[in-house]
Amino acid sequence: MEFNLNGVKINKASLKDSKDILNLLGSSHNLVGYKDETFSLNEVKDYIKQKVNFVIVSKFKNKIIGVMIANFWKEYCYLYLFVVSKEYQGLGVGSLMLKYLEEKSRKQGYIGLIVKEDNKDMRDFITKRGYSQGDKFIYFYKDLEY
Repeated sequence: MEFNLNGVKINKASLKDSKDILNLLGSSHNLVGYKDETFSLNEVKDYIKQKVNFVIVSKFKNKIIGVMIANFWKEYCYLYLFVVSKEYQGLGVGSLMLKYLEEKSRKQGYIGLIVKEDNKDMRDFITKRGYSQGDKFIYFYKDLEY
């Protein structure tokens, strides 16, 4: 594969990117979010349409190779999902996307994200880029039966 990081374009996702985003989400290892999480085309379109969401894509030769879904709130940005295509991991695409999100999030003050304890790849990735493990929140959940 002939790859040059300078050829990567990062921008806000459009509705016409929805199918390609869905394909990437269905075939890649989620760096943030839950492994094996599934999405529908309508869900992807809804993420793009909602004003609170910021969906960005990275493209190389017009092919989507990465996607981030973040939520902007008054005082912080929450990074909900972050995926880079397996064949482009380790080449700087994720770092480029994270820098882009950081620039867009400056006025929020900080970026927060949740990483599962067993997701060593993401924990290593994020700490190498200056992120610290927080102590502001304790995550609770309850499984509900249908």
